[in-house]
Amino acid sequence: MKTRLLLVPLLALAAPAAAQHTELIGQVGASFSQYRGSGTEATSFGNYRSYAGSERGYTNNPYGSRLGTGFALGGRVQRVGRR
Repeated sequence: MKTRLLLVPLLALAAPAAAQHTELIGQVGASFSQYRGSGTEATSFGNYRSYAGSERGYTNNPYGSRLGTGFALGGRVQRVGRR
């Protein structure tokens, strides 16, 4: 009988702890892009010059016509509780 009386308060204390859990979230992404238009170039190159100790440079056209790809990975671990 004593163990049953002690078991009820212990279960009441353990119930909020049982509401907590851990979430694992993962994400994967891929992207493809291509610039199309009248200002595209088959190749891009950088032009640099040095004048009076300062370097200056520019790119003839940063928007190439080639296909671009991207890849992303992400993850999160989160402890979720009652509050």
